[in-house]
Amino acid sequence: MKTLTRDQITIRSGNGSIIIDGSLLPDLRDNWLILELHSEKGPCPDGMCQLRMEIKSSLKESVDNPMLEKIQHDSVSLAVDRLILRAIDRGRETVKVIKKGRGRIRVKGFTYTT
Repeated sequence: MKTLTRDQITIRSGNGSIIIDGSLLPDLRDNWLILELHSEKGPCPDGMCQLRMEIKSSLKESVDNPMLEKIQHDSVSLAVDRLILRAIDRGRETVKVIKKGRGRIRVKGFTYTT
């Protein structure tokens, strides 16, 4: 289910949702918003390093990765890693995608749940 409001777009993913801030909408007219899951080396307090799972976002003109779920609604095109959608559903999370200063895209509210 997709809901379009003046300030944001909400895309439901099972029990959770992805909210795309209205400040991103002009940038999404001709581009795909890509959300991919990446692992980074976390803290190593006892020599055993933990992995941190983060969402990396980008804007691209086309999507060629078959591992991404493609979602289109009006002028918005979103390609999301299926593991992200599953984690949002299981964790009942609301993930917000916003545009920060200097045009950077930031994803807030995500916790990786297997």
